Amino acid sequence: MTPSAGGAAVELTPLKPLKRGKIDRAELVFDQVGSMWFLSEAWLPEGGGFQIFKPETSLDRKTVKGPKA
Repeated sequence: MTPSAGGAAVELTPLKPLKRGKIDRAELVFDQVGSMWFLSEAWLPEGGGFQIFKPETSLDRKTVKGPKA
């Protein structure tokens, strides 16, 4: 996909739907690979989750939860 105003092309990776029990607020899950952190999953209340990136190896995993609605 390229922006209408010009510029570099952007490649979008298809999102893989994930299932888990009901959550009460949005969550973002990050995986550490080497010294860098990558957004791995996004979870939405009533909307399920989506896998954005799956590293082959991960040193650590952190979840950040949004405010309660």
